[in-house]
Amino acid sequence: MAQFEGQFMKSVRSLLKTAGTLAWLAGSVWAGPQGLASPLPPANAAPLGYCPPERLAAGAPSTFHVLNVFLPPGPAPVAGWPVVVATGYGGGASVPPAAALNSAGASAPYWNLVATGIAVVHFGTPGLAAGRGLWYPPGHPSGRYESFRPADDNPEKSAEWALQWAKVQTLYPFDLTHVGLRGSSGGAVLAIRTAMGPERARASGSAQLRASTRVAAILAIQPPTSAWALEQGPELTIPFPKHLEQAARPGVAATQLSQVAPELQKDYSLIREAFQSAAALANNAQQPLCLVYGDPVLHIGGAPASFALDANGFPLLTDLIRQPLQHDSWFGYVFWRRLLDLSASSAAFHAANSVFAMRDVNALSAPFNWHTQTYPGGVMGARATKIGHDWLVARLKGQQPLIAASTLAPANPRSTTALVYGCDAGRKGSLELVRGALRPGATLVFGVQGTSGAAALWLARASAADYPCGTPSPAGEWLLEVDARRTPPLVWALASAARGRVELEVRLPADAALLGDELFAQAWVRGRDGRGALTNGLVLRSQ
Repeated sequence: MAQFEGQFMKSVRSLLKTAGTLAWLAGSVWAGPQGLASPLPPANAAPLGYCPPERLAAGAPSTFHVLNVFLPPGPAPVAGWPVVVATGYGGGASVPPAAALNSAGASAPYWNLVATGIAVVHFGTPGLAAGRGLWYPPGHPSGRYESFRPADDNPEKSAEWALQWAKVQTLYPFDLTHVGLRGSSGGAVLAIRTAMGPERARASGSAQLRASTRVAAILAIQPPTSAWALEQGPELTIPFPKHLEQAARPGVAATQLSQVAPELQKDYSLIREAFQSAAALANNAQQPLCLVYGDPVLHIGGAPASFALDANGFPLLTDLIRQPLQHDSWFGYVFWRRLLDLSASSAAFHAANSVFAMRDVNALSAPFNWHTQTYPGGVMGARATKIGHDWLVARLKGQQPLIAASTLAPANPRSTTALVYGCDAGRKGSLELVRGALRPGATLVFGVQGTSGAAALWLARASAADYPCGTPSPAGEWLLEVDARRTPPLVWALASAARGRVELEVRLPADAALLGDELFAQAWVRGRDGRGALTNGLVLRSQ
């Protein structure tokens, strides 16, 4: 026993030395290995141009035709880093790439992706002004979609070129089997149009133009409602119509949708883009997608506006959704329902691989409750952001364990005595929170009362189960939440008993994703007799 005990405490001391370098796992606890800078500068010294050679040969690119690359710390995986291609584009305005990523604020979702080991390519794009921005479908008689003239630049081409750049560049090792797209509002439209429409790879030209625009995951945050559903009158003053030409004046941007030919409006709709061609249909029946919406759904006469489709699969609703409801969640429901109705296999695929998240107060009830998740707060809030983050990480890195493996996992991961969840802090062998609160960057100090020997502490998100104070746990029950039992636990800290209480300190990352979340904490205690037991579980709610 003495020899075993000596080896055990040697392992304890070894782990204690590394207790300050805890790695938070994406999709489980919170992303962000210690040492990731905030702000995080790009890996490239200066913004990189992403226009293909054909565009560069036609004239000087826009100052916004550039991108920045943000890489995780440490060496790249053997297969390369998974990568998310994203933009801040929205509202029709020109936008530069992110100059740096921060652990808090608007760029925090990208910083958190990098913290989990996913590279981020953030690209800028010229907007709809200065004679640029008119959109034309491939094959349009004007030839402007196929054109490389500067006058024919538009945000949609920018998104395609940036994705294709990421797939053919040789500066950074990317895993091309795990490429994702992320965008919000207009950026979400670009993501869906790039990867869920017809394949954009051209049969000839530079390697960049011949690169596929199919991806492993798309996170689309509240893409605006289809042009065909929007109000056609002059009161629609958002920049959206400037994407399209006036029917009476080809090549001149519209100022209101009523100036635009109905078929061109339909061509620009994501409903036609994603569900008309055979190539798009085949891809989208198995395209992993995370849609996140938050705005209310248009109601008419007290009921949700019609989701009915015509014989061509196009929504019948038109001329009803007005400013400022261009992000109306009606479109989210229409688009999601269209995916499910492609086929039985498509419905099964998306049920298993995709997400349609709705803000809880605006989610529709039966028979229209097609959403798969709900969340509190705004569409850019902590809960909505975490849904998209967790989903992207799972798609690009595989399902992350809620608790990671340890060489000192408990031999008996079940309680040996009956415990009461979170209420018995004064009882011998129980777990308590001594100091700290669940906030970004905070330090939590846990204690295990009246123990001898050593203790191991581990953490998991508490969202999958509820542990109300006072609920008894019979002896022999698993005390970790269901999802946490996928893999053995990670020993976060070990310590010898001192003054009747083992204190275990955990530094939380400065990660805004902690806001609005919950944490389940539990410890395993091994006494000097070599026997081990689990403590009660504690649920911590953020403040």
